[in-house]
Amino acid sequence: MLLPRGNILSLQQKDPRFYWQYLCMISDTINMDFLAGIITAMLYQKMSARAGIQHWLMMLASVIYFIAAVGWLYKPFGELGNNHTSVMTLPCLLVFLSGLKLSKVRRINYSGCLLFIGEISYSLYLLHMAVIFTVIELFTWFFGNDYFEVFSHRFNLLCISFGITLLLSCGYYSLIEVRFSRWLRINFFKFIGL
Repeated sequence: MLLPRGNILSLQQKDPRFYWQYLCMISDTINMDFLAGIITAMLYQKMSARAGIQHWLMMLASVIYFIAAVGWLYKPFGELGNNHTSVMTLPCLLVFLSGLKLSKVRRINYSGCLLFIGEISYSLYLLHMAVIFTVIELFTWFFGNDYFEVFSHRFNLLCISFGITLLLSCGYYSLIEVRFSRWLRINFFKFIGL
Protein backbone atom coordinates (compact mmCIF):
# COMPACT_ATOMS: atom_id res chain seq x y z
CA MET A 1 0.00 0.00 0.00
CA LEU A 2 1.50 3.32 -1.09
CA LEU A 3 0.70 6.34 1.05
CA PRO A 4 1.66 9.95 0.42
CA ARG A 5 4.41 11.15 2.74
CA GLY A 6 2.06 13.55 4.54
CA ASN A 7 -0.21 10.63 5.49
CA ILE A 8 2.78 8.62 6.70
CA LEU A 9 3.93 11.52 8.88
CA SER A 10 0.48 11.93 10.45
CA LEU A 11 0.18 8.18 11.08
CA GLN A 12 3.64 8.19 12.65
CA GLN A 13 2.51 10.80 15.19
CA LYS A 14 -0.51 8.67 16.19
CA ASP A 15 1.39 5.36 16.24
CA PRO A 16 5.17 5.84 16.75
CA ARG A 17 6.21 2.23 16.04
CA PHE A 18 9.33 1.43 14.08
CA TYR A 19 7.69 0.64 10.75
CA TRP A 20 6.26 4.18 10.49
CA GLN A 21 9.72 5.58 11.23
CA TYR A 22 11.11 3.31 8.53
CA LEU A 23 8.45 4.37 6.00
CA CYS A 24 9.24 8.03 6.74
CA MET A 25 12.92 7.38 6.18
CA ILE A 26 12.56 5.51 2.88
CA SER A 27 9.97 7.93 1.51
CA ASP A 28 12.22 10.96 2.04
CA THR A 29 12.93 12.70 -1.25
CA ILE A 30 16.70 12.66 -0.77
CA ASN A 31 16.57 8.85 -0.94
CA MET A 32 14.77 9.14 -4.26
CA ASP A 33 17.68 11.27 -5.50
CA PHE A 34 20.19 8.60 -4.50
CA LEU A 35 18.03 5.90 -6.10
CA ALA A 36 17.91 7.98 -9.29
CA GLY A 37 21.73 8.13 -9.25
CA ILE A 38 22.01 4.37 -8.86
CA ILE A 39 19.54 3.77 -11.70
CA THR A 40 21.47 6.22 -13.87
CA ALA A 41 24.74 4.37 -13.29
CA MET A 42 23.11 1.05 -14.16
CA LEU A 43 21.53 2.45 -17.33
CA TYR A 44 24.80 4.11 -18.40
CA GLN A 45 26.62 0.78 -18.27
CA LYS A 46 24.06 -0.72 -20.66
CA MET A 47 23.84 2.21 -23.09
CA SER A 48 24.96 1.60 -26.64
CA ALA A 49 26.90 4.10 -28.75
CA ARG A 50 24.10 4.34 -31.32
CA ALA A 51 21.12 6.68 -31.24
CA GLY A 52 18.06 6.38 -33.42
CA ILE A 53 15.41 9.02 -33.96
CA GLN A 54 13.56 7.85 -30.83
CA HIS A 55 16.66 8.56 -28.72
CA TRP A 56 17.03 12.07 -30.14
CA LEU A 57 13.32 12.74 -29.54
CA MET A 58 13.62 11.48 -25.96
CA MET A 59 16.62 13.75 -25.39
CA LEU A 60 14.72 16.75 -26.76
CA ALA A 61 11.60 15.87 -24.74
CA SER A 62 13.62 15.54 -21.53
CA VAL A 63 15.15 18.99 -22.01
CA ILE A 64 11.70 20.49 -22.69
CA TYR A 65 10.30 18.70 -19.61
CA PHE A 66 13.17 20.01 -17.50
CA ILE A 67 12.67 23.62 -18.68
CA ALA A 68 8.90 23.38 -18.14
CA ALA A 69 9.29 21.84 -14.68
CA VAL A 70 11.80 24.44 -13.53
CA GLY A 71 9.68 27.24 -15.02
CA TRP A 72 6.60 25.87 -13.28
CA LEU A 73 8.39 25.56 -9.94
CA TYR A 74 10.03 28.99 -10.05
CA LYS A 75 7.39 31.01 -11.80
CA PRO A 76 7.13 34.45 -10.21
CA PHE A 77 3.50 34.20 -9.12
CA GLY A 78 2.90 32.03 -6.11
CA GLU A 79 4.38 29.30 -3.97
CA LEU A 80 3.87 25.79 -5.29
CA GLY A 81 4.98 23.71 -2.32
CA ASN A 82 7.51 20.91 -2.35
CA ASN A 83 7.15 18.72 -5.42
CA HIS A 84 10.74 17.57 -5.22
CA THR A 85 10.52 14.21 -6.96
CA SER A 86 8.20 15.17 -9.81
CA VAL A 87 9.46 18.70 -10.40
CA MET A 88 13.17 18.34 -9.73
CA THR A 89 14.48 14.76 -9.52
CA LEU A 90 12.71 13.30 -12.54
CA PRO A 91 13.46 16.11 -15.02
CA CYS A 92 17.06 16.38 -13.83
CA LEU A 93 17.43 12.61 -14.14
CA LEU A 94 16.08 12.64 -17.69
CA VAL A 95 18.32 15.51 -18.77
CA PHE A 96 21.31 13.82 -17.16
CA LEU A 97 20.52 10.50 -18.89
CA SER A 98 20.18 12.35 -22.19
CA GLY A 99 23.58 13.93 -21.70
CA LEU A 100 25.12 10.55 -20.87
CA LYS A 101 23.58 9.02 -24.00
CA LEU A 102 24.85 11.93 -26.07
CA SER A 103 28.35 11.44 -24.64
CA LYS A 104 28.24 7.79 -25.74
CA VAL A 105 27.04 8.75 -29.24
CA ARG A 106 29.42 11.66 -29.87
CA ARG A 107 32.82 12.53 -28.53
CA ILE A 108 32.35 15.66 -26.44
CA ASN A 109 35.25 17.90 -25.46
CA TYR A 110 34.45 19.50 -22.15
CA SER A 111 35.87 22.86 -21.18
CA GLY A 112 38.36 23.08 -18.33
CA CYS A 113 35.86 25.18 -16.39
CA LEU A 114 33.26 22.38 -16.42
CA LEU A 115 35.88 19.81 -15.45
CA PHE A 116 36.95 22.02 -12.54
CA ILE A 117 33.32 22.33 -11.39
CA GLY A 118 33.27 18.53 -11.41
CA GLU A 119 36.41 18.47 -9.27
CA ILE A 120 34.96 20.82 -6.66
CA SER A 121 31.44 19.34 -6.80
CA TYR A 122 31.68 17.70 -3.38
CA SER A 123 32.73 21.03 -1.84
CA LEU A 124 29.82 22.71 -3.64
CA TYR A 125 27.48 20.07 -2.22
CA LEU A 126 28.79 20.51 1.32
CA LEU A 127 28.68 24.32 1.35
CA HIS A 128 25.70 25.38 -0.78
CA MET A 129 22.94 25.12 1.84
CA ALA A 130 24.99 26.87 4.53
CA VAL A 131 25.64 29.74 2.13
CA ILE A 132 22.00 29.95 1.01
CA PHE A 133 20.66 30.04 4.57
CA THR A 134 23.29 32.58 5.64
CA VAL A 135 22.46 34.87 2.71
CA ILE A 136 18.73 34.52 3.44
CA GLU A 137 19.29 35.41 7.11
CA LEU A 138 21.45 38.43 6.24
CA PHE A 139 19.05 39.76 3.61
CA THR A 140 15.96 39.34 5.78
CA TRP A 141 17.81 41.00 8.66
CA PHE A 142 18.78 43.99 6.46
CA PHE A 143 15.69 44.28 4.24
CA GLY A 144 12.85 42.67 6.24
CA ASN A 145 11.00 39.36 6.27
CA ASP A 146 9.05 39.99 3.07
CA TYR A 147 12.15 40.69 0.95
CA PHE A 148 12.04 37.36 -0.92
CA GLU A 149 8.37 37.64 -1.88
CA VAL A 150 9.51 39.44 -5.05
CA PHE A 151 10.70 37.05 -7.76
CA SER A 152 13.70 39.18 -8.80
CA HIS A 153 14.96 39.08 -5.20
CA ARG A 154 14.82 35.27 -5.25
CA PHE A 155 16.77 35.33 -8.51
CA ASN A 156 19.34 37.63 -6.85
CA LEU A 157 19.56 35.12 -4.01
CA LEU A 158 20.36 32.39 -6.55
CA CYS A 159 23.10 34.43 -8.24
CA ILE A 160 24.70 35.74 -5.04
CA SER A 161 24.55 32.34 -3.31
CA PHE A 162 26.02 30.60 -6.34
CA GLY A 163 28.90 33.08 -6.57
CA ILE A 164 29.74 32.87 -2.87
CA THR A 165 29.41 29.07 -2.87
CA LEU A 166 31.69 28.81 -5.90
CA LEU A 167 34.38 30.97 -4.27
CA LEU A 168 34.18 29.17 -0.93
CA SER A 169 34.18 25.78 -2.65
CA CYS A 170 37.37 26.62 -4.56
CA GLY A 171 39.09 27.48 -1.28
CA TYR A 172 37.61 24.50 0.56
CA TYR A 173 38.66 22.14 -2.23
CA SER A 174 42.25 23.35 -2.40
CA LEU A 175 42.77 23.69 1.36
CA ILE A 176 40.75 20.81 2.82
CA GLU A 177 40.10 18.26 0.09
CA VAL A 178 43.59 18.41 -1.43
CA ARG A 179 46.20 19.82 0.96
CA PHE A 180 44.78 18.86 4.35
CA SER A 181 43.79 15.39 3.11
CA ARG A 182 47.29 14.81 1.75
CA TRP A 183 48.91 16.07 4.98
CA LEU A 184 46.55 13.91 7.06
CA ARG A 185 47.28 10.77 5.01
CA ILE A 186 51.04 11.27 5.21
CA ASN A 187 51.07 12.02 8.94
CA PHE A 188 48.52 9.36 9.81
CA PHE A 189 50.54 6.65 8.06
CA LYS A 190 53.71 7.90 9.79
CA PHE A 191 51.88 7.82 13.12
CA ILE A 192 50.67 4.24 12.72
CA GLY A 193 54.03 3.16 11.31
CA LEU A 194 53.09 2.26 7.73
